[in-house]
Amino acid sequence: MVPIVHFNSTSLVKPSTDPSNGSLPRRIEFTPMDLQRLAIDYIQFGLLFNKPTPKQLEEDLIGNNVIDHLKDSLSRTLEIFTPLAGRLAITEHQDNKTMSFHLDCNKGDGALFVDAAAPGVTVAQILEASCVPEVVYSLLPMEGVREEPSQSIPVIEQYRHLDGIEQPIRIPDFVYQEIIGDQGRPSNSPLGKVRLFHFTKGSIAALKAKANAEIGNSAASNASISSLQVILAHFWRSITRIKLLEAVADTEEETHCRVIMNVRHRLRPPLPDEYFRNAIIGVPTTARSGELVEHGLDWATLQNNKMIARQTEEEIKRKLKAWVEKP
Repeated sequence: MVPIVHFNSTSLVKPSTDPSNGSLPRRIEFTPMDLQRLAIDYIQFGLLFNKPTPKQLEEDLIGNNVIDHLKDSLSRTLEIFTPLAGRLAITEHQDNKTMSFHLDCNKGDGALFVDAAAPGVTVAQILEASCVPEVVYSLLPMEGVREEPSQSIPVIEQYRHLDGIEQPIRIPDFVYQEIIGDQGRPSNSPLGKVRLFHFTKGSIAALKAKANAEIGNSAASNASISSLQVILAHFWRSITRIKLLEAVADTEEETHCRVIMNVRHRLRPPLPDEYFRNAIIGVPTTARSGELVEHGLDWATLQNNKMIARQTEEEIKRKLKAWVEKP
């Protein structure tokens, strides 16, 4: 039985100062990397804290209750990251029947704050579970919702663009309908279970040592692999092996391992640390199911390693320009 979440109240928390008085851009155009994210669900993160003890409440909050304290902290945070209180906006261009997207930071409507309670649910129950507990989805207010105009979205601070890519990108109506359309409404379909895997530091080190030992006996002995590349390769091979055993895939079928890469340091000059927006691309590595399972962990790891190494500044810009021409 899914624990019941009681929603006590919802409100909008605004920046502690008027955002229109600041020096940050009031209208932030979307780059191709921002626009690509419109077609996927919200990427939501959560921070879990243990409930304060009465002593902590007395010493740290100085008379404020927890809710007021959180609202005040959020308000002061939004003063620094004002785009988080902005709104996704769309401009319709009647001359060529296209639309362009931007973030409107003028209104300063605020960020959604939800006060809710889940009696009987503990931090340990969530963190130590083997599958994502269903109550977690109740704690994510944008679950199943995709970006639509007037919604708060956690993106971007400064507007910068890649050389050679014109801004703003204009998307035809039919593409907008494909991206938003009915997909903007929450889905009522039942949730599938999402498995959680907990890797210890020792198990990760053992996997990497195994891959390095296998690579040491090959022509790619000088390759430098990361722990993440090894873990992804391990998952890729394991899932593919299960599919073959259960006859839901055949040995000639193509299988893919998609890595989400941070590209801010691959551009020249690199994007600054203060660049508060999307700077990621998806990089797929492809192999036949049979060859992936036949080869060892080292082979799968090296396939990911090589694909990531190919993502130079020129390759990144080529992909983005291609997407602009054909979203």
